[in-house]
Amino acid sequence: MLKIRKLQYIGKQYLLNVPVEIIKEAKFKKGDYLEIMQGQNSNFSIRKIAENDTPRVKVTLESLKNEAVALAGLINALRSALPSAEFSFRLAQFSHVQAKIRKLEKKK
Repeated sequence: MLKIRKLQYIGKQYLLNVPVEIIKEAKFKKGDYLEIMQGQNSNFSIRKIAENDTPRVKVTLESLKNEAVALAGLINALRSALPSAEFSFRLAQFSHVQAKIRKLEKKK
């Protein structure tokens, strides 16, 4: 699971429920875009992917393009090995990502 969120601060707490000390140590600023990926055993990996002045469309579009490339590679590499239900699910997921990309490119 991969999510992109904008870092927001309200009432002495960041909305992502990340301790303030971690944010200060990592030198994140209010409005920065973070990539949050779930890891093993309920651990999360948080990575800064864009500065606070970057347009959201640009940040989201880049992430979606990376996801589309990964899905296309998976489908291409395992197309004969995937069960039909799994193949259909991955193809639908790829189509959904492509639709999001087209929608965001129109907004650009």
